[in-house]
Amino acid sequence: MRARHVLAVDAWNMDLHPDHGPSREADALTRLAAIEAIRTKIYMYCRAADRMDRDLALELWHPGGLALFEGAFDGTATDFVEWLYDPTRTSRVTSAHHVTNILIDVRDDQAVTESYILAIQRVMDVDEDRCELVTGRYVDRWRCIAGVWGVDHRRYIRDFTLRLLPPNASTSTGQGWSSRSIDDPSYAAFQSLRHDVG
Repeated sequence: MRARHVLAVDAWNMDLHPDHGPSREADALTRLAAIEAIRTKIYMYCRAADRMDRDLALELWHPGGLALFEGAFDGTATDFVEWLYDPTRTSRVTSAHHVTNILIDVRDDQAVTESYILAIQRVMDVDEDRCELVTGRYVDRWRCIAGVWGVDHRRYIRDFTLRLLPPNASTSTGQGWSSRSIDDPSYAAFQSLRHDVG
């Protein structure tokens, strides 16, 4: 019996048979590259949210991209990032965003993704100090323009929020602790690689 090779191309899978030839294989590899580029941008946005890196956050979207966080924000990605980091709106002492399940469907130069998100954050407002456990999903519509994948529209769907008062958590600064900025040690690590390779 002929061996059957299955290549997971996207969330729904696509069969790749040996007799489909190099053209089918090249298409599959192109789609796999697109999926990995999209997945990396989803992860990088979470890094940007936790490190307060505006430029990195905006790399998720194409210019003119939109963001909809129902009940909270509806507008351009540029305005969303400014709103997200506005110190007068709220003060997040620390946060950790985690992406779990990601469904990716790529069709030519367009894609749709659904990413499950889990965020743990400590918020210190003027009248309240709390910890939050937030779960939800990013539903994104993507396009590839000049070889670059980016989001045209992101919609955040809330699933669950747990608030803890007072916060039973430790946050601090200094050696061994993260920094909610680009001064975080991880930035220096990635930058050193660029210097070594360059």
